[in-house]
Amino acid sequence: MSSGPIEVRTETNLAPRFLHDQLDPKPSKVQVRLTDTTLFTVRAVQDPNVGDTLTFRWFLDYKEFPFPLRGDVVVPPNLNATDPTTRTGATLPTLRLTRTELERTTNPTGPHYLELLVSDRGFVDSTNPEELNRAVPSGALVGQVAWTIEVIP
Repeated sequence: MSSGPIEVRTETNLAPRFLHDQLDPKPSKVQVRLTDTTLFTVRAVQDPNVGDTLTFRWFLDYKEFPFPLRGDVVVPPNLNATDPTTRTGATLPTLRLTRTELERTTNPTGPHYLELLVSDRGFVDSTNPEELNRAVPSGALVGQVAWTIEVIP
């Protein structure tokens, strides 16, 4: 006895996105002192796909140095949250930009380009030099935010 066709639902994957009012400093041109530590903080990120695990990766002057500044920050789903589409809290990435990072570049006094990527499926290795350390698995989507950094005396 057949009960009819089985309905299979697939969720459309939507990209995670940064909430600009939840970033400190706001994405723009930021002045930093070479002698100071500057914090870049993410207080909230949205991903409509509540079951996604988000992976964050920081880059400074990617075209010159295509390697992450730090290890990945991985944020699992929080299905018990009041709004599971918005990730908040201490598990989100914060970068302490110091003289050490700036001095690794060919021009410590800048300007610099700081990027933060978030992938909803993690990152994968790639032999394509255009996506070195930025490649994602098939079907993955990426959100990005960036700051232009001017170093002042």
